[in-house]
Amino acid sequence: MGPDIAETASRRGSFIAACIGSALLSLPYGTTFLLALSVTEAGGEAVTAGLVISAMAPPTLVGAHLSGRLGDRFGLRRTIALSGILMALATLGFAIGQGRLEFLLPSSVLLGLGWGMFYLLAPVAVSDTSTAETVGYRLAILSGSMMAGLGASPIIGRGWSASGYPLDAAFLTAAIGSLIGAILIHLALRTDQPATGVFPMRVTWPILRRIVRSPVIVPISMVGLGGAMFGSLSSFQSVYAASRDLDYAMFFIAFLGATIGCRLFAARLVLNYDFRLTAALLYGLAALAIGSFALLVGGSLAYVITSAVLGVGYGLSYSVVNAWAAARSPDGLVRQTLLVFGLCYFVGSLGFPYIAGIAIGAIGVEPMLGLLAGLLLINILLALAQRGRG
Repeated sequence: MGPDIAETASRRGSFIAACIGSALLSLPYGTTFLLALSVTEAGGEAVTAGLVISAMAPPTLVGAHLSGRLGDRFGLRRTIALSGILMALATLGFAIGQGRLEFLLPSSVLLGLGWGMFYLLAPVAVSDTSTAETVGYRLAILSGSMMAGLGASPIIGRGWSASGYPLDAAFLTAAIGSLIGAILIHLALRTDQPATGVFPMRVTWPILRRIVRSPVIVPISMVGLGGAMFGSLSSFQSVYAASRDLDYAMFFIAFLGATIGCRLFAARLVLNYDFRLTAALLYGLAALAIGSFALLVGGSLAYVITSAVLGVGYGLSYSVVNAWAAARSPDGLVRQTLLVFGLCYFVGSLGFPYIAGIAIGAIGVEPMLGLLAGLLLINILLALAQRGRG
């Protein structure tokens, strides 16, 4: 075997290990979709689960901010290993907590720190196993791997419950998976190189002001609102499914299957069209699906179809607004813009579930779904308002 072929095989094997590791490291974040069920089974209320999930938002931003500094100082392997340990400890806390805030809130902080670090450094790990020609496609595969991991946790939880085990078994599984994932990525990286100059890039206040005052603030705002919908709907899906005598695992299988499939195989096609009109149409499709959840879903087949339609609309809309943000970023600030884009997604997906939990407790599940559809309506109006502005 020639040296070039051996190098290619080595890179491919490292990439596969990095993707499997990333999927396993995403399991702890996916356990947040089980918190509402865990808390209510322990006699708590949906708003408590929303509070715990939203408590992740500030430490996630801190973890994202620290990821580059820690990567520079200690290297990628050690920093990602640290994120895996933090997330493993967090899910152990969820398992021990039994619905008690004195355990759940500190665990949420640990999970936020670990997830913020891992989420922003994972692309660096994959780029280290890729060539210039393959890095773009491999980053798309990475995104699908992470989505698969976070979607697997509620399915694993349903499997443990169906087998007669407590839901805590899903949290323990995620903790073990997180540690294994950190080991796999540690082995996948050829050298413990620092993250300097790769990703993320530091965002100073002057740079942030330039981004906020530019047209790119529109897709950045849209990803935050879309993330609020996704985070809230996923976090309280078990509550919704129980109210309709449905199996919440079916939602995650259909939704995430459609989301991952669209991002991997259809994103390139839709990105050939006008970002603004495409985003409006896709958010409209997602809003129709949420309306169907509230008004029409009456059986398992309709539940699966509606979940898949939502996955298509949301999965592709994320890719579209991501490309839109990159295309409209201020000159020389593409990486900083995409960092702000990711942070805004964190704020929406982790911050809004607390509001959604309050809404469920005050007005019920169906009105909460109407609130989420309203977020997507705002996105539709923002996208259409940008047409004709160049």
